[in-house]
Amino acid sequence: MRRPIGVWIIGILGLIGAILRILAAITALGVSGLALTGTLGTEAEGVGGQALAIGILSLIVGVILLYISIAFLGLRAWAWTVLMIFELLTIVIVVVQFIFDGFNGATLAGLIIPLIIVVYLTRPGVRRAFRLAS
Repeated sequence: MRRPIGVWIIGILGLIGAILRILAAITALGVSGLALTGTLGTEAEGVGGQALAIGILSLIVGVILLYISIAFLGLRAWAWTVLMIFELLTIVIVVVQFIFDGFNGATLAGLIIPLIIVVYLTRPGVRRAFRLAS
């Protein structure tokens, strides 16, 4: 079966996000190296360890996101499930954020985009493309 256009869009955006996360991780690792060697000066002493931890964690997450995005473009059923879980968790987190922090534009966008993706992923044609029971 042909890959639906929405799957292309979600998959490509996922790839772009994963690549940007990997690049940000490499940057954080570079900053940690500069801070740990003293190149940034003595005022940056605590920054090195934090940047190193953030860089390593972000690199791991970026590689995982890259793998999931490639699997999603390959129409793997498990990638559909992972994305669905991620989007539903995002909706819950945004609703909780709305309850505690109040409404703002980011809250609205953070709620609408995952809702659109969940509705799209549950369409029969998309489910068939991933060989899921309709």
